[in-house]
Amino acid sequence: MELVLLLFLLGYVIQDAGCVILLLRILKQRSVDGLSLQSQVMYGLGTLMRVIYTFDTRLSNYTIVFVEMMVAVLLHIGILYGFFKYRYTQTSDIQSPLISWKTIIPVCSVLAYFFHPGEQYEYLQILVSLSMFIEAVGLLPQIYVNRKQGRVEYELGKYLIFMVASRIARLAFWFVMYRMGDQNIELMVADIVHTVLLADFAILFIKNKGKEVILVI
Repeated sequence: MELVLLLFLLGYVIQDAGCVILLLRILKQRSVDGLSLQSQVMYGLGTLMRVIYTFDTRLSNYTIVFVEMMVAVLLHIGILYGFFKYRYTQTSDIQSPLISWKTIIPVCSVLAYFFHPGEQYEYLQILVSLSMFIEAVGLLPQIYVNRKQGRVEYELGKYLIFMVASRIARLAFWFVMYRMGDQNIELMVADIVHTVLLADFAILFIKNKGKEVILVI
């Protein structure tokens, strides 16, 4: 596998590892309190879009890519099932009308229509951008929940660390792509935004040496 494709895949493998931690947290605590269903729904949608557009990319030549996507889909199904099974454990329904899938998905759809790579197979290129835009800001509802609660618990902190690591791998992918002359600036910006959103929580988690992080509202 080419280095550039390996970096792209590595980012999602690390993200899958984070999803394993999140799923185990839900199963262990039998609770989804402090977690955002909207964030996980958007990540799930992003994964489904990735499954669709991958068939028209060079990634489709590698069996390991489809294995990873199957694992990712199963993990998201497990997480969403956990939200359904333990829905009664959410002590508060913390949501913002501006930071919800009802707002984020339409906005990302408009952006993807105007900012997407290439013109060939245009609808698939739009899907590529849409999935990455949704992934970039999909964590906003989770961040909103944590800010309102004033804390980031230990297991969720570990999940966020893995998400940061996955974005670092993706940024390395974009760096290599840039050196190769493929300048999809809008997609690079999306991953940079995602990394910045995660960085605040990751830094606090590391400074607190892996303990629960208390946020200053």
